Amino acid sequence: MDSYGFTTSSPDDRRAWLWTIGLLSCIYSSLSLAARLTSKWELLWYDDALLGVGYVFAYAHYGALYRAISAGLGAVTSQATQATIEAAAENFFAARSLFLLAHCLSKVSMIAFNRRIFSGNLYGESLACWIAFVATGGFGVVALLVSAVGCHPSQSLSSGSSELCRKQVARWTIISTYDALTELLLVILPIWFASKTEISATQKRVVALAFAFRLAVAALSVATTVTYLQFLRGGTDSVGLAPTVAWMEVTLCTSLLTASVPSLRSFLSAFLTRGTLTMYGVDTVPATSRSGSIPMRSLERSGHATSPSTNGEWTIGAVKAESRLRPGWMEYKVDIQGTKARRDGRTNAESDSVKSDGSENQMIIRRQVEFEVHEER
Repeated sequence: MDSYGFTTSSPDDRRAWLWTIGLLSCIYSSLSLAARLTSKWELLWYDDALLGVGYVFAYAHYGALYRAISAGLGAVTSQATQATIEAAAENFFAARSLFLLAHCLSKVSMIAFNRRIFSGNLYGESLACWIAFVATGGFGVVALLVSAVGCHPSQSLSSGSSELCRKQVARWTIISTYDALTELLLVILPIWFASKTEISATQKRVVALAFAFRLAVAALSVATTVTYLQFLRGGTDSVGLAPTVAWMEVTLCTSLLTASVPSLRSFLSAFLTRGTLTMYGVDTVPATSRSGSIPMRSLERSGHATSPSTNGEWTIGAVKAESRLRPGWMEYKVDIQGTKARRDGRTNAESDSVKSDGSENQMIIRRQVEFEVHEER
């Protein structure tokens, strides 16, 4: 048997195309990381740090996998020594555990991304994100324990269902089911958040599309489990694991790649939270072009009248609402005087316009105001 597996693929040695798939998985996932860093270089946050840790585990996974392939993973074991077989088995076992950790962190990073984009808490977003954090983080813990506790890594290339550890079918059924449920959560959560925000229907569809790619990850994860269970039912030792390894590499690459899809510039513009902020809460509208738009709920739904007062406050029904940019203890005392010439020069359409959008069921009151601000020392 060739020592590294760089030979033409045959029924007894599938390592050539395992090398190909493994290297392509590493290359494509690395390119997605580079694209993410390029798109978000000035906007890096905790979600990027979490995914970065996931990439550390992913690269460790690739290293362990390459060592396993070099030692004989994907080839018949009849011509290999026992020490070589055990080395390949132990490296494959480590690679699979690292795969689960990297896959888990890609999920957690997407939950952190959701929390950063949908930063409010009007509809329980904070609680929903914390529940999702626990669920996705729990997947990593559960998957790692269920796949490893009571198992013998040196037997991981054997096709017998009880050679590696007991009840393997039940173990991997639990892992795969949990994995698929968390992937569905990653798709449903941002779609629900987007449905509650004041963005257009087109932007909501873009948000849904950006996260819908995770459904492919769920399908690939199920395919990985199915091929492994087929191997346990009577596959050839080592060489019979080749389809499982191939699906695992495709799953990891897709998981890491789709974790960065919502961060691409073509998708970032769709994340307008509450209709007032742009991506990541950073206002990208120039100061000279701001119109002072105030998004409000529909009068038909709220049933309260809204009227302005002379001191810049707004009365909604019997409740007086005042827009505040910072807590009271941080505010400056200022003397605000409007410029009469500029104020008289405005047209009625510019000074006070009310727009109603039936599809979004909301009202936007626009005020264009210019002030001279004098700070009191």
